[in-house]
Amino acid sequence: MKKITILIAIISLFTLVNAQISDSYHLTPSDLTIQRNSEYDLIKITNEHNFTNEIGKPQLPIKIISYVLPYNSTVTGITINSLIQEKLSGNYYIFPAQPPILTDGSEPLAFVEPNLEIYDSSTSLWGLVNLQKI
Repeated sequence: MKKITILIAIISLFTLVNAQISDSYHLTPSDLTIQRNSEYDLIKITNEHNFTNEIGKPQLPIKIISYVLPYNSTVTGITINSLIQEKLSGNYYIFPAQPPILTDGSEPLAFVEPNLEIYDSSTSLWGLVNLQKI
């Protein structure tokens, strides 16, 4: 009986040390809404309110996914096993991210024009997205 208890404890410890979290997230074009704002387009993920915020760069929707990890655990890596990109039909001129709106009563900051180095580039916007550990 004592050997079985020790064996279970060792297996449990091994499992905790090498635990992995596996998850998936699927986003389809039907999950997006596109709003025309004068000359710019604003793309949103339904029921999400987070966007990239580098001023002058395209303001793109982001999805924040959080996990609760055991105390003293360490993230050793993130692996994306599958990524499928789908081009949206149409042409869009994405709204540039703006400085935050101040709530202290001061004058609103001036509109920041799009960063032409990015907007005139033929590089995919995927390069603008990164994974962040919060």
